[in-house]
Amino acid sequence: MGANDAAKEIGAQYKVTIKIDWRTPNEEDAQKQAEAIEQLAVGGADGIAVSCSDANKLTDAINSAVNSGVPVATFDSDAPASKRFVTFGVDDIKCASK
Repeated sequence: MGANDAAKEIGAQYKVTIKIDWRTPNEEDAQKQAEAIEQLAVGGADGIAVSCSDANKLTDAINSAVNSGVPVATFDSDAPASKRFVTFGVDDIKCASK
């Protein structure tokens, strides 16, 4: 199940509309990711999920979004020094040891 399918299913279950606004740069570019986070926060996003290309370049944008009331989650690649509320990813050490 992909994100769009999950949004439909969860939306129907809770009688809400969930819109996923994909902002994936064509090429890996942390600066473009930071700009997208800032645009989403200013544009009224209810939440942001990001796989960080470069934690150092994204931390300020994440913190700015959180400070303006937009919760941010990271997945796959984290920005541990940021104010993100959660990260989802694989524990590389546990994964490699089996």
